[in-house]
Amino acid sequence: MQDEYKNMNHNPAGRGGFGDHPENRSNGGWKREMVFSYQYKRFLSMSIEEFNEFEKLFPEDKRTVVEDLAYKTVQRAENSLRYVKEITNRTEGKAKQLIDNPIYDGRPLTILHLKHPEALL
Repeated sequence: MQDEYKNMNHNPAGRGGFGDHPENRSNGGWKREMVFSYQYKRFLSMSIEEFNEFEKLFPEDKRTVVEDLAYKTVQRAENSLRYVKEITNRTEGKAKQLIDNPIYDGRPLTILHLKHPEALL
């Protein structure tokens, strides 16, 4: 039964799909231009003059949503620490944060189950 299924032609008329619409075909890869961190790095590497000319060179009907949002975020970072943190976290990664446990006494940690509350004693 399984071999019969494999050998069946599931589209005998040969209609639809990428044969009829090759413009919709994908090579399976992702486009780096569609990633926020790529766009942030792109804008951060521009000179101030290039950055200011971006809106003139790429009007709204010529840029992607990712480009537009990244551009506006970099623009807002000039006056807002929140936007600076967003860009920095996306391009360089979040800063490591150490956790200090002042009550840790050096004993190995044990995993407790709520089904056995007597283990807390």
